[in-house]
Amino acid sequence: MIEIKSSLPLDRVNSAMPQFNFEQSVRSELLARALSVEQLLVEAWRQCFVPSAPLALLAVGGFGRAELFLHSDVDLLILTDPKHAKLHAAQIAHFQALIWQLKLDIALSVRSVEESIRFAGEDLNFMTSLLDLRLLTGDSKLAGALLEKLQRTRFWNAKDFFAAKLQEQLNRHLKFADTGYNNEPNLKEGPGGLRDLHTVRWVAQRYLSLRSGALNQAATASPFSWRTLSEANLITENECHALQIAERDLNLFRQALHGLVKRKEERLLFDHQIQLAEAFGLTDIDFANRAVEQLMQRYFRAARRVVQLNNMLLARFAQRHFRERDERGTRIDQDWILAQGIFDLANADLALTAENALASLLRWQQLPNATSVGCNLLQALSGVQLEGELDSQTVLSAGHTPVWAANFLQLLSAPRRVASALAIAADYGLLGKLLPAFERITGRMQYDLFHAYTVDQHTLFVLKKLESLRIPDPEFALANEVWARIRHPHLLFLAALFHDLAKGRGGDHSELGAVDARSWCQSIGVSETQADLVAWLVAQHLTMSTTAQKRDIQDPEVVRQFVELVADRERLDHLYLLTVADIRGTNPKLWNGWKARLLEDLYRAARFTLRRGSENPVHASERIEAAKEQALQLLQGEIAGRAPVLQVWQDFPPSSFLRYSADELRFQTQAILAAKRIDQAQVILLRPITGMGGVGAFELFVRIPDRAGIFATITATLDRLQMGVLGARIGSTASGYTHDSFQLQDLRANLESPRERAGEVQMQLRLSLEATELKPKIVKRVATRQQKHFQFPAQIEFSAPEHGAQDHTVLALTCPDSFGLLAKLALCLYEQNLRVEGARIATFGERVEDIFLISDQHDASLPEPLIETLRTALIACLEGEQGNDAARSSRQG
Repeated sequence: MIEIKSSLPLDRVNSAMPQFNFEQSVRSELLARALSVEQLLVEAWRQCFVPSAPLALLAVGGFGRAELFLHSDVDLLILTDPKHAKLHAAQIAHFQALIWQLKLDIALSVRSVEESIRFAGEDLNFMTSLLDLRLLTGDSKLAGALLEKLQRTRFWNAKDFFAAKLQEQLNRHLKFADTGYNNEPNLKEGPGGLRDLHTVRWVAQRYLSLRSGALNQAATASPFSWRTLSEANLITENECHALQIAERDLNLFRQALHGLVKRKEERLLFDHQIQLAEAFGLTDIDFANRAVEQLMQRYFRAARRVVQLNNMLLARFAQRHFRERDERGTRIDQDWILAQGIFDLANADLALTAENALASLLRWQQLPNATSVGCNLLQALSGVQLEGELDSQTVLSAGHTPVWAANFLQLLSAPRRVASALAIAADYGLLGKLLPAFERITGRMQYDLFHAYTVDQHTLFVLKKLESLRIPDPEFALANEVWARIRHPHLLFLAALFHDLAKGRGGDHSELGAVDARSWCQSIGVSETQADLVAWLVAQHLTMSTTAQKRDIQDPEVVRQFVELVADRERLDHLYLLTVADIRGTNPKLWNGWKARLLEDLYRAARFTLRRGSENPVHASERIEAAKEQALQLLQGEIAGRAPVLQVWQDFPPSSFLRYSADELRFQTQAILAAKRIDQAQVILLRPITGMGGVGAFELFVRIPDRAGIFATITATLDRLQMGVLGARIGSTASGYTHDSFQLQDLRANLESPRERAGEVQMQLRLSLEATELKPKIVKRVATRQQKHFQFPAQIEFSAPEHGAQDHTVLALTCPDSFGLLAKLALCLYEQNLRVEGARIATFGERVEDIFLISDQHDASLPEPLIETLRTALIACLEGEQGNDAARSSRQG
């Protein structure tokens, strides 16, 4: 029996973590483990085979490089002689059984030299693993034969190998939405992870015909290192040092993560981040600078450096070593060249000032045939220094505008590629030098489920989404229309650039960012009036979103208050575009058709009010007649005359023409007119919301005989069908029917067509609502892994309506999100014999902020005793759910 030594204890790793600068320690940890495992494997081999056996044991992959993390795979290859394969089959099987006792993740393949060569030609991964092969023990002649044949093969020459690895990397990155800056990054496979460093290493090895390992050579004397590339003039001394630091830092994170979870895990999940921060010796500075956010900023900054180096070095290989002579390109002028769509500096050794660097990006923006930026320019961008130039921190006091300011503003004013140019400037450190506030938030995560990316990446995504609104798109027709009226687009880009840059500094980031934005804009020559607009947009960048999602925008008073804040059409246009881009750039799951409609409705209502003048409010009667006329225009050609429509509308709740848009009135009216008898029409109808930039959004209209429990039954059924409720308007007609409208979001993967999905939901709702006795059934689901990490006490507030109405009470609830939450709340209200008159459902990652309009059985507001009874019931409901989730989590653990 072979016994492996115990794994390297985590406390040895933890003791070094706070310093974050123990390169030799990390390397020695990996090397020591590799050597320990190697010794055990060699001993097992000795027990199974005689020294003269025509067999060889090779380490490949990471084990071949002598980099063995606590729970990484041990990759092995046994080379056999086909003539004696059967003779040694039993011994090989015995060796396999013996090494499995080591309880390691061993990946073992058995092949002859010819089989290995053939498989290497077919499989890129196997060919790559052979670059790092190292002979552990056995027949060195067999291993030598394998190496000799590999060197003489015609497949996977350096150029083909490079192209294949580059495509492999592109495919791998796409699995992570092409960004490594999400809140749970994969530190091995994701963009900016270790695999990106390995790709550079492998491409260089193949180009230089070098291996990491060697025959009969100790793991400590590898013939390949980053220094090898420097000595071969493939990288600079600074790049060599940067690669060493980046590899050290990522190795540290991976080793610590393996030690913490005690298994192979490559994802920095929420589950582990807080514990890792403690292991690193980090502590909370304040709520805006928690230990976990400090930890992740360190990781993301290391990942960003890896992305820079990977892009720059692979571009250099492509341009300098793998491009044919006829692909060398032509000079644009004495400074720049364009080759195969790659725009680059003509002189690889040219050092750029900030002014010249921005001039180069401007030139790139102007060339439609230039699809990417070359390695010379990337290297020059990363080396830009502001020495001798005034930066934005000293400009105001010195009374001078920096020499690069004009080029920066011109770059923002370009008709194309603004976001791309800023992304390049950010990725290679230039933007952080020009705008120190951007450097401070680079790599900064927000520990929640609402923000999917680091602050810097979110900012770049917002810029990208903002610029995309220039391009005609039927789903963003209003945004296209608004964009066409923007006279100074650079102000909009400046607002997007600054809108979150004050995060992590404590206080209101919108207010702090507005101060920074005004000061910086003035420092680079933006007029005071324009700087005021940028600062206002930064200060108010959340206002339109929160107004649309949390307040009743059909209420003219809500619109009036919003218009008073906006004040003019120019601000409204800019704020609408910024809001759309901000939501779309925050989280890929956040944007939907309902949010698109809310924003459009608020924009149009505000624009109408601005045109009419807030001092001339639209009275209710006038608004009702206007809504009816607009709906009739939409119905024209679909009905035979006005009389049937007016008959239907006689039974509508009085507030319908104030609360619903003309399109919604049209939808509801058509549904009722389709029935055989209008006065007895029962409607459960679902329609997709299309053409507004959202996916999987639906509108549900329910008109059935009114009775208790309908709202709870609908929400429970929708929850069971995985349809999320975004908003609801609940009403009743004079004839005793419900008049309910729900805005829904399909939470499934949208495998069905919208029409099929609507039919399925309608059928299930009908079955539930036609039951003799309504019995809402709550589906029990375990909270997601992420949800369990974001629990906080619920906040329950009751208030009177905004305008003194006495027919309902406002319930505002803020609590952690969970599956089926709305259905559980609806059931709780139902059990208290309360009616739901309306609901505003808003979910921000792990946080739910819902507002309900509720009344008692007599359609009146709730008296104080009933409010306290309801508060107790809601607390019991919410605390019970959190307790159940914790108990389930404990049982699963």
